[in-house]
Amino acid sequence: MFRLTNRLALSNLIKNRKLYYPFALATVLAIAITYIFTSLTLNPHLDDLTGADAIKMVLGMGLGIVALSSGIIVLYANSFVMKNRSRELGLYSVLGLEKRHLFSMILKETVIMSFVTLLLGIGVGALFDKLIYAFLQRLIGESTGLVSTFQVMTIPIVLVIFACIFSLLVLVNGFRLLRLNPLQLTKDGLKGEKKGRFLVIQTLLGLGAMGYGYYLALSVQNPVTAIMSFFLAVLLVILGTYLLFNAGTTVVLQLLKKKKNYYYKPNNMISISNLVFRMKKNAVGLATIAILSSMVLVTLVGAASIYAGKKDYLASSAPHDYSVTGTNVDLTSTRKAMDDFLVQTGNQVNRKVEASYLYFGIKEQEKTS
Repeated sequence: MFRLTNRLALSNLIKNRKLYYPFALATVLAIAITYIFTSLTLNPHLDDLTGADAIKMVLGMGLGIVALSSGIIVLYANSFVMKNRSRELGLYSVLGLEKRHLFSMILKETVIMSFVTLLLGIGVGALFDKLIYAFLQRLIGESTGLVSTFQVMTIPIVLVIFACIFSLLVLVNGFRLLRLNPLQLTKDGLKGEKKGRFLVIQTLLGLGAMGYGYYLALSVQNPVTAIMSFFLAVLLVILGTYLLFNAGTTVVLQLLKKKKNYYYKPNNMISISNLVFRMKKNAVGLATIAILSSMVLVTLVGAASIYAGKKDYLASSAPHDYSVTGTNVDLTSTRKAMDDFLVQTGNQVNRKVEASYLYFGIKEQEKTS
């Protein structure tokens, strides 16, 4: 029987390829993005940049968020596939396959899909890796020395992340098979979504998480704690977005249904009823789209602001092209040396600042007094 599941797993993937195309595309893109982010995090040339420790810490946190987002995307795509295959699995069960055989078949399908998508995703990530580095080189500056370098640990890290995600898929699908009997499996794809539990509590938690996340992001004053606060704010906003899409929209629509003067109008009744059904069915997908869109916007706006403010930052941190400092300096000989240097290099002085100062230690003054 287990040999039969081998043939069934392969034939099911071929037969249901139209269902698995979106799943494979989403998974390959998630793997490619994770590969590129991991490659950038482990790049040894980051040590040559100013503020390398802070950059590595931010990239490490970003990698965690990318891994979390990838897991959510893959789980949502898997739920879509399994929902549409419920009738098929129920039919297999009616024809005599036991749940352990169905689980074996689903496990083998997941292993095949994971192998194919990991191979394609790592290949796409490696292909676009150099392009991303070229873009960063252009954005930051050609003198940074930040180039694409293959790191041995990049592939194992990506494999570990997605091994955990695919293992979670196997557990979710296995629990679903154990929970439903053959008749329930055949009807599961046809019935609508169940009404969620504790919707009001979820809505309040979502509002609180999102509000506190935005508060953290807008109230940061200390640059030292800004990175950790921003990371926590991102996690809270992601959690709040999912809770509000999953529960908040349903609560608002249910409140509108209770307003009889508003709801019992032809246009309002049809539109609200459709929205209630669609939001129950597509809440996670819409929340994922909203989060990914906001991530793209934040990345683009942040990169644009950093690029636009680069000259101002350089002007404030290094206001002069050349600076000469010394102790017990002879101003006449120093000025002559600077004039000779300008003549040799052919440069002109637009602004010159000279300052003489005296300094002493307070402790030394206390000892002598």
